Amino acid sequence: MKFKAVLWDWLGTLVSYKDYSKFFCNKIEAKYNQKIDYLNLNSQQIIYFKEELENHKELFIPASWKLVNQLHLLKIDQFIISNGESADIKKKLEYSPNNCFKEVLGSEMFDPKPSAMMINCIINKYEFKKEELIFIGDSTTDKIAAKKCWRRVFWDERPIWKR
Repeated sequence: MKFKAVLWDWLGTLVSYKDYSKFFCNKIEAKYNQKIDYLNLNSQQIIYFKEELENHKELFIPASWKLVNQLHLLKIDQFIISNGESADIKKKLEYSPNNCFKEVLGSEMFDPKPSAMMINCIINKYEFKKEELIFIGDSTTDKIAAKKCWRRVFWDERPIWKR
């Protein structure tokens, strides 16, 4: 059976944990002269640094985005399922190399991973069969969520850019 859709995790899979967050953390802390939670940047802070983001595309993991682009050309549906908030991800996607995602689901709408709720929502809403989906993630919670939906899960511990 041919696969019809790819589910992507966000942080650590499509964007770099350290580079992405620390880059903005340093810029914002310098601007406001205060310490911030660099893993929870809000949309206002992202908009403020739009120019810096556009000049630092490497914050988006190149190997992942190459695959996103190839799948888009093949007309494969793509979704993001994340423990982050969907509104913040959508705002950051405005500056991504290619925003071709059909839907972004975040943990403000569903139980966070390792719950399989977001995966099952996509299966039910778009009437996919489980065999028609591929889930690409980087964390143990992604792996557990996948195992709740599929009997066999291939898991490569190496970062995507080292494969």
